[in-house]
Amino acid sequence: MIYGAFHSPQSISRLTQVVEEEAKAWRERPLSPEYYAIYLDGTFLHIRRGQTAKEPVYPALGILPDGRREILGFWLFGAEGESAENWEEVLKELQRRGMEKVRIFISDDLPGLEEAIKKIFPKSQWQLCVLHAVRDSLNKVRKGDQQGVAELLQAVYKAESLKEAEEALKELRARWGEVGNEGFGLAGLSELSFCASAVSLYQLSRLCKEVKRWTKAVEIFVHEGAGEKLLYLVLSGLNERLLARRLRGFAEIEIGSYHASQTQ
Repeated sequence: MIYGAFHSPQSISRLTQVVEEEAKAWRERPLSPEYYAIYLDGTFLHIRRGQTAKEPVYPALGILPDGRREILGFWLFGAEGESAENWEEVLKELQRRGMEKVRIFISDDLPGLEEAIKKIFPKSQWQLCVLHAVRDSLNKVRKGDQQGVAELLQAVYKAESLKEAEEALKELRARWGEVGNEGFGLAGLSELSFCASAVSLYQLSRLCKEVKRWTKAVEIFVHEGAGEKLLYLVLSGLNERLLARRLRGFAEIEIGSYHASQTQ
């Protein structure tokens, strides 16, 4: 009996099969050939594989050149853990689904990912996520200046649009000097890629929190497939909402260098 309706074991089995088929189709759906940024992050589920273990799941969020966001998929590596080989398989999967060009990948320091990107998407850049860069920056700032710098950096990575992030970054530069110098530890971060990193980080962090909110009620998934079905139901619904809206101000940012770099 579910919500006042009786379901036989056969009908429940069929409903489960339908969800599995839908999840498989969603995870294998074609992708756009071009993305400005792809952000990878992890959260954790408790999955039983003989014994219960806390395992990471990695969702990927893409930003299209027009500013729309798309959840590209999610991956569980199980007991194997992260490796260049696993990340190569993820990136090859994205290629098979139609992805051809990516301006920049943004992630935590995930083992093997940078090497896999260089092999599968050699024209793409990889950048450490902005929060890690911020922490590194604050460690290199005098203690008396840390609060002021932190407040301005927070204004960047909590911005709701690229335009707001860009303006906050300019204010940071005006008050504390060049962000790219060694004193701030943000060497190699262009203004645009920093802003893209900040906005995508904020969006994916919210996405991971939503996953945790929905999976919290399930203390332990009895097997990997059970976790995958719930992740599909949560993420596919969020994806529809993300694709329906563009990041504010994204089209106003000059990204011609991105297109030029991809044609070289």
